[in-house]
Amino acid sequence: MGGRGGSSSAITKERMLEDLNALMREQGRLGPEQQIQKAYEQLQSQSKYNIPWVGLAELRNQLSGLTRERQDQALMGLLRQGLIRLIPEENQKTITPADRAAAIVLKDGEPKHLIAFSSKLNVGY
Repeated sequence: MGGRGGSSSAITKERMLEDLNALMREQGRLGPEQQIQKAYEQLQSQSKYNIPWVGLAELRNQLSGLTRERQDQALMGLLRQGLIRLIPEENQKTITPADRAAAIVLKDGEPKHLIAFSSKLNVGY
């Protein structure tokens, strides 16, 4: 990560998230946004494939301490800040009932099944 090929805004957003994580650690707990980031990082690091995308169904399973409503609020907050991207699963044949249930529907009306933190995305995504 860092300065290679990344934009200054991506570095600034990453720095803001790091500062927020440090503050939350000082307070002795992680907020919903940080819980999402931690769960995402764990799932992404366990992936067999070297891709940044993680299924929302798997992510939500890691967030059982948060209500669905609180998860959605936190995801929308991260999205508004430009810290995450949410996309639909391209191969609709692979979507399971759990994937459908976990999807989040944005204003465009299309269910989003996958999440990636912007700092993990390569240029061109």
